[in-house]
Formats: sequence, structure tokens, C-alpha cells
Amino acid sequence: MSVEWIEHKGKQILVLDYRGLEPEDVIEHVEVGAKLVQEVPLPTKIRVLYNFERAVVNATVMVRLISLGQQVIEPRTEKSAVLGVQGTRHILLTAYNRATGADKNQKLFDSEEEALDWLIS
Repeated sequence: MSVEWIEHKGKQILVLDYRGLEPEDVIEHVEVGAKLVQEVPLPTKIRVLYNFERAVVNATVMVRLISLGQQVIEPRTEKSAVLGVQGTRHILLTAYNRATGADKNQKLFDSEEEALDWLIS
């Protein structure tokens, strides 16, 4: 569980890893990620890997995710890859995408390696 920049085959990717986190910890990680995104000088666009495996997402988390997604993250995102989205989390991702427009350059993956390779393609 981390929020960090990594390098994959020479390209920078912001990893927002929410695996197994409870709602209050997801919110904390989202806010840290938004701060990192804000540090990137405009007009630079970023690549983001999200991992929601076993993360607990509730209404409070969704409100914060959508707010920061609209204001900070999505306007600065070139591509995003998402892991760990099945069942209820898929419904919540659809709601997030509708609110932020994130689905234009977003793909779901089962494998982190596939996701990373797509992000740099």
C-alpha cells in the first residue's frame, strides 16, 4: 500500500495503491496522491496506476475521490490503468468515471505488468 512515483521502462508512473485499505486510509492516500499530482508542472500530463484490490470504498471515500478527481487528478492525467475492480467496486468506478470523465483514457487490468506496459505504450 503506497503512493509513489515509479519508473517503468524509462517512463514515470504514479502508483496509487489502495490494496486492503479501510475507508479513512483510502482517503488519506487519495489526498497524498493529489498533492503529488499538483507538484507536476502544467501542461505535463501523467500516467497513473490505481490498485483497488480488497480496498473498502464507501460514500465518504467516493465524495473525496470524485472531488479530487475532478479538480486535480483527471485534468492532469494522460492515461490511467486500474486493478482490482470487480463487483461493487466496478459500479463505483463507473460512477467516478461519469463524474470526472476519467474513462476516456482508462483501462481495467487483471495484471500489474500488463497495466504498466499499457501505460507506457
